[in-house]
Amino acid sequence: MRKAVIFTLLGLIVFALMIESGVFEALALFLLAGIVPGTDISIPYGVMLLVFIGIAWLVFFRFVVADIIAKFRHLRRNTQRKKRLPKRRFSQI
Repeated sequence: MRKAVIFTLLGLIVFALMIESGVFEALALFLLAGIVPGTDISIPYGVMLLVFIGIAWLVFFRFVVADIIAKFRHLRRNTQRKKRLPKRRFSQI
C-alpha cells in the first residue's frame, strides 16, 4: 500500500513537471505538425505519414499476426502428438 502511494505521488510530480516544462506541447506539435522540438526543422507530411503507417503496421503485426502464428504452431504440435498416440485407446485427446 505504501509503495503504491509513493509511486502515484512520484508519477504525479513527474507529470506536473513535464506539463510545466512544455514536453507535452512539444510532443503534440511533433505528432500533429511534424515540427522537431528545439529546432526550426519541419518534417514533410509524406514522411510523417509513412512513419505512422510503419508504426501501425508494426503494432498490427505484433498483436494480430504473431498471435495467429502462435495458434498455428500450437495446432501443429497437437496434430503431431495425436499421430504418435495409439489409435485404439487415444483416438481423441
